[in-house]
Amino acid sequence: MNPTIVHNKSKADDMVLIEEALSGKQASYEKLMKKYYQMIYNLVYRMISRKEDVEDLTQEAFIKAFNSLHNFDKQFAFSTWLFKIATNNAIDYLRKKKLSTFSIDKEIAADDSDYKFEIRITKISRTGIL
Repeated sequence: MNPTIVHNKSKADDMVLIEEALSGKQASYEKLMKKYYQMIYNLVYRMISRKEDVEDLTQEAFIKAFNSLHNFDKQFAFSTWLFKIATNNAIDYLRKKKLSTFSIDKEIAADDSDYKFEIRITKISRTGIL
């Protein structure tokens, strides 16, 4: 079967489900979620990698999409819109969970040790260490 025809049929199916969901048909929300859940999960997993967080972020993406479904522009594919919501949601999560950083100019002391470490940057020339 021609991929364009399959894509158009899928898009048309999504539009029907979206219209039904907007009119209050709960089963249409479930069908949309079942159709795209694994794709969204995989997308988020590639960005986050912690399974517990991936599950939560995947569900959050669907909640955000379904709460904003009335804003969906039907000239675009639902999948594209949903992927954008999931991606932005994961990026926001990463910003909030930003790794703590440390200065390379300060000593680093381990809590369970009497040793302190210092990172020193040494310049290396073509003829040797300076």
